[in-house]
Amino acid sequence: MTRIALATCARWPAPALGLARLIDLLAAEGMAVDHAPWQAGTDPFAGADLVLPLAAWDYAETPQAFADWIAAVAAAGGRFGNPAGLMLWNMHKSYLCDLAQRGVAVVPTVVLDRPEAAQIRAELAARGWAQAVLKPAIGQSGLGVTRIAATGPMPALPEAPVVLQPFLDQVAAGETSLVFIAGAFSHAVRRNPAAGDFRANTQFGATVQAVDPGAARTTLARQALAALGAAPLYARVDLLNTPRGPVISEIELIEPALFLDHAAATMRRGLARRFAAAAARRSET
Repeated sequence: MTRIALATCARWPAPALGLARLIDLLAAEGMAVDHAPWQAGTDPFAGADLVLPLAAWDYAETPQAFADWIAAVAAAGGRFGNPAGLMLWNMHKSYLCDLAQRGVAVVPTVVLDRPEAAQIRAELAARGWAQAVLKPAIGQSGLGVTRIAATGPMPALPEAPVVLQPFLDQVAAGETSLVFIAGAFSHAVRRNPAAGDFRANTQFGATVQAVDPGAARTTLARQALAALGAAPLYARVDLLNTPRGPVISEIELIEPALFLDHAAATMRRGLARRFAAAAARRSET
């Protein structure tokens, strides 16, 4: 039987509701599905036909250990859904700068390896950004994200790299997330920040609703995926609106929430079938 191994994490080792739903869908397609925290090492994953680290939600706490795990599983013959090199590249938000250089419309992004208040103020002045957002360069789920003003007080700065981006007022209208499996668009949602917040993450009170992303967003998402250099099995592309059109805010290639509860039943089954087909192809090689 074709086997799929899902990587969770030590902090949350059991599958959450969304992942449990995916497990049921894959089992209905005849897949044997098991799970283990990525911190368990290579043994639970090396022999699987398909490895999906969809719940590695704590890797930003120990990014080097996670990168080493990816490399070790790949070296042991583990068959990740997305290429190991692509996931390693996606860990650091400097990938947005790479996409911009490849002609993809992204939120303007500046990488600061050693952030200092004077440097940040200089960048804001040079770019004319009255307000901005600081994010950990390796971060997850909106944790450590801070909104700052050019003329306001500067928060305590981490010693780790950050990215600096302009604050976009349009974030109040929500962030649109498009899910792709095996190159095919599956479904989309809009994540709406809680009143008074700007983070489109559910742990900060954001709400989620199914949407039709429209042609412009879908076209941009496909352009971004085409610019990756390697084809991912799964991806979630997050976009924000601006007066000049949509821009990419994130591409999630490691542990994206897939928002299965907001996809139609036919879309959920189609998503599971594409995952199962990928696993079956790998089992034959």
